[in-house]
Amino acid sequence: MSSLVRKISAKSVCGKVEKPKKATPLFTVIGIASKTKSGQSDFGPWTSLLGQFEATNIDTGELFIAPACFLPEPLNSMIAASLEETDDEGKQVNRSVQFAVEVGYKPNETAIGYEYTTKEIVESDQADPLAALRAEAKKGLPAPKK
Repeated sequence: MSSLVRKISAKSVCGKVEKPKKATPLFTVIGIASKTKSGQSDFGPWTSLLGQFEATNIDTGELFIAPACFLPEPLNSMIAASLEETDDEGKQVNRSVQFAVEVGYKPNETAIGYEYTTKEIVESDQADPLAALRAEAKKGLPAPKK
C-alpha cells in the first residue's frame, strides 16, 4: 500500500523517533530531483528537493510518494548544489539528479540524542540522464567482436 504525502522526510515516513541505542536504518528513498525550493522557518533556512520521490519505511514496508524531499545533511545540500550549478553562460548543468539512499540514525551527544545518517544504495547520476537507458540497451546488443 502506498500513501501520497506532501514531502518525504524522516518525520513523514517514520513519525516521531526515540533515541536509538545503536545505528539503525529507518527508510530508503529513491528519487529524481529536478529543482530546489528554499525558504525560512522558525528553525532557520531550509532547502527542499523537488521532483519525484518514493520512500519505504524499513520497519513497516509502507511506501510513501511525494513531489518534495528533505534528505539529511550534507546530502541534501550536495544534491541541491548540483542542481543549481550553471555553466559559463548561466545555463543549468544538471537537469536532474537521480539517487537511491538508505536513511538511518545513530546515537550522539547532541540535545536530541541522535543524528541522521545516509548510505548510498546506488551511485548518484548527476549529468547523464541516458545512463540507465544506455545500460539497458547494451544488454540487448551482441558482444563486440575481438
